[in-house]
Amino acid sequence: MSGEQVANENFERFASLMRLCYADKHLELMEWADMLSKATREEQKEFFEYSLGMLRECYMISAGLEKIGYLWGEEKVFGKRFAPFIGNHNIELFVDEMEKALFHIKQNGNAKIVLTHFVLSVSKYIVRKK
Repeated sequence: MSGEQVANENFERFASLMRLCYADKHLELMEWADMLSKATREEQKEFFEYSLGMLRECYMISAGLEKIGYLWGEEKVFGKRFAPFIGNHNIELFVDEMEKALFHIKQNGNAKIVLTHFVLSVSKYIVRKK
């Protein structure tokens, strides 16, 4: 797979994860975790590394620093929509969960267990607008 295809696949995974978290759809989150657990270990690591970058970019937009960001196209559109849900109140929580999951995947942890814990944890960090 080319680098662009990998980035597109990771973007789709990230966007669907964040949408499911926002919608608070736990059964679908479990299915999402199961889907990613079937990917190769390298693909899982690439997903988390990509996601950390996307979170950074969304946080930058949220902080009013969009001009020095790296997003464009579909990623930028999503980033602008998602940025209001990322801020000082939850960025560290998101990053911490992603780094922990990445660490456990790198240490050959059971992907299904790691990813299930991960999705249930991050789903709590999205602040839904009332």
